[in-house]
Amino acid sequence: MPQGHPDYRFICQEMWRKIQSVHPALAESGKFMDWQKYRLGRLQSEMRTEFKKSAMQRREQAVRMAIPFLLRPQS
Repeated sequence: MPQGHPDYRFICQEMWRKIQSVHPALAESGKFMDWQKYRLGRLQSEMRTEFKKSAMQRREQAVRMAIPFLLRPQS
């Protein structure tokens, strides 16, 4: 899954195409290049981040609700 902004990915792909045309031997080392185009490439990553944020907020709220109960004098 891509992690870069689509414009950044496009620029890097174009840059690599230019390198390939000038230095074909170097092009063989570009096996790592992902040439696919992705729609909404970072969406999954952003969704994970939002899920973690909301889980952390729920935990914080639970702690805030529990503190008065825990600080109550024992009888």
